[in-house]
Amino acid sequence: STPPSYKLVMLAMQRQRSVNLTDKMLSSHCGTKRPHENSENSEGKAETKPSTKLSGTGKWPCVRCSFQNQLEYIFCGICGNPKDGPPHRQENASPPKKLRLCPPKEVTVPKQLSALEPKEKIKTKYPSETCSNQRIAQSSDRLASAASRVCADAALIDYETIKDKENPKQLHYGFAPKAQSQWHWFFVAKKTVTTSDRNDGSYDFTLELDKFGLAQGKANKVESDEKPSRTGNMKKEDAKSYKFTYGCNGAKLEKTAIRKKKSLLQVCLNDDAVSRDRRIARAMAHKEELRYQKGRTKVFIDENGKRNPYFGMPIGGVHHWLYQDAVFKEMGIKSGRSILWQATNVHWKETKVTKNRWALQVRGTLVPPKGSIPPGVKIENHESMLIADQIATKISPTSYHVHLKGVSLPITGATDYQRNQSANELLQKFIKEF
Repeated sequence: STPPSYKLVMLAMQRQRSVNLTDKMLSSHCGTKRPHENSENSEGKAETKPSTKLSGTGKWPCVRCSFQNQLEYIFCGICGNPKDGPPHRQENASPPKKLRLCPPKEVTVPKQLSALEPKEKIKTKYPSETCSNQRIAQSSDRLASAASRVCADAALIDYETIKDKENPKQLHYGFAPKAQSQWHWFFVAKKTVTTSDRNDGSYDFTLELDKFGLAQGKANKVESDEKPSRTGNMKKEDAKSYKFTYGCNGAKLEKTAIRKKKSLLQVCLNDDAVSRDRRIARAMAHKEELRYQKGRTKVFIDENGKRNPYFGMPIGGVHHWLYQDAVFKEMGIKSGRSILWQATNVHWKETKVTKNRWALQVRGTLVPPKGSIPPGVKIENHESMLIADQIATKISPTSYHVHLKGVSLPITGATDYQRNQSANELLQKFIKEF
């Protein structure tokens, strides 16, 4: 006889367990075992079942598979054949039919219930040609909408250029981002414009305070046929005309970015020069302690004593950048008057003070082109609060394409204390309107 299938063996074992359980219940309650009575046919005559002879070992052999079973077993433990039942096969019996396994049916999920559809769109369907520009334009529009309700003299700023490392051989701290890596920064800085001593009509400007890392990811360069490419380094002279997709993870949804920006604006409230100097000193001390730390994971202890593990560039590291000459556009939100400054000799120094916070020290020169200043407008020394987004995309080992766009809120006051109070009041109003 052919060996029994695995399915039949499992059924026999389950049947035997149920029989044993029944016998135990009968013996415990009645003191007797289950009787094995002969069945009767339709005519009322009793049908006697063939008896099985016991072997010399005290076990009964199965007539179907010849397995030696214990005396208390009623069914065979292998094939499930009854102890006194007929043999499994007879001479005139037809062979058993083979079981056919039907293939599982494919479950189709309706289109409106598919949970993977948004993720597949993000991975496979590339954004439009000006996705990065569109994203920063949307953020700028929302900033401008809030700034117009806070201050009547608020202005829009737009600055797009290429930044290069001041020292190309500078130590990169063992962390070098790949080509076309992209960062989304959020700026809360104080801009100061003063008349220069060169008597050529130019102005000196500085930027201080902080920038925050909002998101990070991988971008693609968009060609003229709107097909993104994953090529490596690009020519710096052509990088300004390139357009990139927006690939920063963590801020793809505008609601998520707004929530993060509001929390960062709250952090900047009531911040002063003393707290700023303490952050820089603590970051520099942490950089010195890294000599005794092993492993790629670094741990920074903040001012509250909390341990913050992080990767990448160590806290306390400094970057020096030289921004190429480009147009720095400033336009009044309500008045509509615009000034096209020529930003030259821009030196950018930034120090990493926490995991996602950098202290800025920027200086440069603003040259107004001829005819760009409207008649009757006189530019005086002034300070303003700069709130803006910046998207930086790596184009070569030492160069990045940067696009800064946001709003500028004028600060009033005759003394440093009054100007600090004015800046805090502007931030409080801006947070409510944002």
